[in-house]
Amino acid sequence: MTTKPFSLSAFTITLQIGSILIQSDSRRVFVNDEEKMFTAKEFDLLKFLVENPNIAFTKEHLMERIWGKSKRTPQIRNLLKRFGVSVIVL
Repeated sequence: MTTKPFSLSAFTITLQIGSILIQSDSRRVFVNDEEKMFTAKEFDLLKFLVENPNIAFTKEHLMERIWGKSKRTPQIRNLLKRFGVSVIVL
C-alpha cells in the first residue's frame, strides 16, 4: 500500500498583487495588511480581476463571468467604492 507524502488540503492558495492579498481557500482579503470583508460575489469578482491583470473587461463580460445571465450590478459599484476608485487597474 502506498501512502501520500502530503495532503493538498494543507496548502493555502494565495494571490497577491500590490497591496492586495487574497487567500482563495479561506476567501479572505487583506489590503495593506488589514482584512477587508467582501460578499461572495465581490470576492469572486476581485479574484477574477487579480487573476487576469492588464486586461480590460466590459461590464457585460464581467456580468456573465461572475453572475451568469443575472443583471445585478451593485457588487461592481461596491467593489470600486471599497477601494475608493472609479476604475481598478491591476
